[in-house]
Amino acid sequence: MATLLDEAMTYALLARDIVAATGRREPPRGHETVLVVEDEEIVRDVALRVLERSGYMVLTASSASEALALVAHHGAPIDLLLTD
Repeated sequence: MATLLDEAMTYALLARDIVAATGRREPPRGHETVLVVEDEEIVRDVALRVLERSGYMVLTASSASEALALVAHHGAPIDLLLTD
């Protein structure tokens, strides 16, 4: 099982590769809304931080029922669901 450090390093390497491949100084930034549904708080928090730093609007839920309630009250499109 990958540790949070492994996941962070993977993200950093991917960002570096994107910069190298595109010739840009920074990786592209997102603008979409992402719903992260994860029962482990530490994993949910890391996903939140990484995605927000990349420009995404992030909604988080710790369970399916919480996610459904969030979607019902959000009132705007959600572009991506990230869950395990």
